[in-house]
Parts: sequence; structure tokens; C-alpha cells
Amino acid sequence: MDPSFTIRPCQDIEEACHYFLTWPVQEGWNHATDDEEVRQVFYPCDPSGFFLGTIKDTAGQETVVASLLALGHTDELAWIGCYIVDKAHRGKGYGIKLFQHGLDHLKGYRYIGLDAVLTVVPAYERSGFKQSWLCKTFRVDMVKDVLAKLSPDDYQNVAVADWTDDDSIQEMARLEQRCTGYYRPVFWKQWIQMHTGPTRTGDCAKNHGRLAAKVLDQHGKLAHFASLRPAVKGFALVLYSQDPHVAEALLRYLVQSVVDCSSSAHWSLAKDHQMLLDANGCGDNPASFALYEKLGFIVVTTHRRMYHDAYPTGDLSGLFSVASLTIG
Repeated sequence: MDPSFTIRPCQDIEEACHYFLTWPVQEGWNHATDDEEVRQVFYPCDPSGFFLGTIKDTAGQETVVASLLALGHTDELAWIGCYIVDKAHRGKGYGIKLFQHGLDHLKGYRYIGLDAVLTVVPAYERSGFKQSWLCKTFRVDMVKDVLAKLSPDDYQNVAVADWTDDDSIQEMARLEQRCTGYYRPVFWKQWIQMHTGPTRTGDCAKNHGRLAAKVLDQHGKLAHFASLRPAVKGFALVLYSQDPHVAEALLRYLVQSVVDCSSSAHWSLAKDHQMLLDANGCGDNPASFALYEKLGFIVVTTHRRMYHDAYPTGDLSGLFSVASLTIG
């Protein structure tokens, strides 16, 4: 190991946006198309949780060799993600040093989570992480396999609405709490704002392929939620619902909306942006995998959700697709 190796937090949001967007994309992850997730959601959650491992040459010139998010979502919940060592510097011990630094940074949190590809699950177990549910990332053609297979006539009894305000943020946080066991109102306020509010340039989130929709229960309370956002390959889905029929209705509604938006003159993504859809399904909700298999989705990656020591419990039957494998 180079004796000059040091670990430091990102200096500011611009540095965080650079490394925590470009590095995952370079690794081939189906990551975001821009830095809005870092800028609007993750960095405001915890600016202290963006770490870089660096070395210096004899002239004092710094080179970044590794990255890690060790991000606090709430006083109880933290998440580890974007754990990357530059290919030219692997096998030198930088990664494990940075990972341990992240764990030390998160001491005191009740729950520390991460998503691990199956090949590295044993390594995380040696670091004290325990396996929770299995996640499969499914991918499909939005038009051929979603719109063509889900007829709008079959969902006329489901009143899907665009999310146009933040009146139900607390309800969204409670919906997730029922499903996963943790309560993140700050995260959801920022996540939904990114999908519904104006962008930094002042135009509409829909023009960038970001949409959110909801279905209320008979008492007018939020009962089901879905969002869609652009990724390098297509779009990524978030879907919470206790009813497979409503889940299908939300899925179809958002896919139709983004397809319609893509033909607008205000569309900001490339005209040839792939109309593919990724969903991070929950293995402990059989209806989740069944929905994607029914529509012809193929499995592109498999992960195991893991937590350090203790892990939260919830009713995972309401979880069809998680918000982010990168940061929980």
C-alpha cells in the first residue's frame, strides 16, 4: 500500500456529484443519467458521508483511487454504497481500509445496510453483515412488454394520479415504514421533489423522464406509490403496493406517461434514449417477481440486501421495487 494513502470527505457538492456519478457509470452500473440524485437527494441527506481514498505522488499531486458512500438517512438508519476502487489500484488494500473507515463513521446507527452482489456476500458476512432478502433486477421493453401486455381497460377501476404536491410526504414515509421497517420523511421529501418539482434550469421534471404517481385508499390516504427516473439503460422503477392489480395499474400509468413525454418537443433526454425498464424486485414478496416474470422481464443482476448486526422488519409484501440499490 502506498504510504501516502489517505481518506477524506468530498470537499463540496460538486466533487461529490463528479465522483459519485461518473465512477459508477464507468463501472458499467445502470446508474443515473445526471447528478440530480446526488445533488437533490443524497448529498442533502448527509454531506459528511461522501468519502474518497487518495494517494499523492512525490510532487504532492493527489490521485483519487477509491470511493465510498457511508450515508446517514435518519438517526437510526445508514447506508453504504458506491464502494469502488479504481481498476488500476485494486489489490493494494485501499478498498478494505476505506470500507472500515465508512463503518467507523457510522458507529452508533442502529441499522447499517448495503446491497451486495452474490459473489461478495461472504466477504460482507465476515465484516458483520447479515443477509436479508434477495433482490433481482429485472429489465424489459417498456412498449412491447408493458404497454402491449397491460390493457388500459383492465385498470379503469384504479384512480391513479400524478403526484403534484408534497401534502402526503409523511404518508409516503409511513407507507415505506410499513413495508421496510424504517421511517425516512426527509429522504422521501427530496426524492419526490426530484420527480415532480422544477429542475435547476427551471423546466419540468417530466421533461427529464422523472415522474411520480399515487393511488389513495377509500379514506383519501396514500396507499400505493410509484416513481420512474432515467438511467443509463432506460428507466428505473420504484413501486410500493399491497395489491398486485394496483401495482400493475401504476406501472402501466408511468410507462405510458414517459412514452408520451418522450415525444414532446420539451423532452430533454436523447431522442434515442432506450425505452427499457429496470425494477429491483423483492424476493420476499412473491407477487413482485411474479409481476415481472408475467410481463417478460429478464433478470440482469441479483443482489442480497444485508444489514450490519441488526436489521429492520416490515411487511415486505408491499414492496415491488426499491428506490435505489446504490444507497438504500
